[in-house]
Amino acid sequence: MYFVLKYIEYPVFKFQPDPESRSPSITHSSLSAVSKTDGLARTSRKRSTSTSKQSGTTTLTVENMSETSILIENKEVLVNPDCYLGSILDYICEVACLPKNKNFAMSTMDGAPVNLNDGILSTPGLEIFEPKSTYFIILKDYDESGTEVMTPLLSKNSEMYSTLLMKIRNQSSIRVKKEKSATVQSLSRFRSKESIREKNRLKSGQSSRKDLKNTSSNLPPIKQKN
Repeated sequence: MYFVLKYIEYPVFKFQPDPESRSPSITHSSLSAVSKTDGLARTSRKRSTSTSKQSGTTTLTVENMSETSILIENKEVLVNPDCYLGSILDYICEVACLPKNKNFAMSTMDGAPVNLNDGILSTPGLEIFEPKSTYFIILKDYDESGTEVMTPLLSKNSEMYSTLLMKIRNQSSIRVKKEKSATVQSLSRFRSKESIREKNRLKSGQSSRKDLKNTSSNLPPIKQKN
């Protein structure tokens, strides 16, 4: 009767560097080994030395002397859906250390959104969540252009993060295409109705002019006074 929630704590997530923002090693540093697991990235860099001989002395310059190791593991917890939606959301905020005012959504393994907004807080959780399924917390934000940005609350070094992010973007793209298609169809139906109304108005106007002409021809001639 439980579903699985995969996540990391929000404070930990917030201070993660973006994978794209990690620049390669600075001058004289070379990447010697990279090993990645789910939530684990280890990077070892070779020491570089520059040697100059001046008055019989040697100068040693070492960049990136220590091994960089980032270890952030995704967590999971079992959640009982057989209770009110409000209680489930409160529990999720508690385990993931989410601020109460933080705007978030949830998704399935396929990146499909969970319709939390369709249910009030007293909605039974079993109407929204399926037991034995896996769900993820999705942070909602907006970029400078006002476009909604959806980000999984997972370790950014994990394969799960990149896979789910790609699926969410695909789902979003499909949803936008459907909305555009629905808008085009709606406009097409509206224009079709307007066209029919316009034709009916023209027919009505033509009919009124014919009736007026017929009425005028049936009037008795005007007698002129002598």
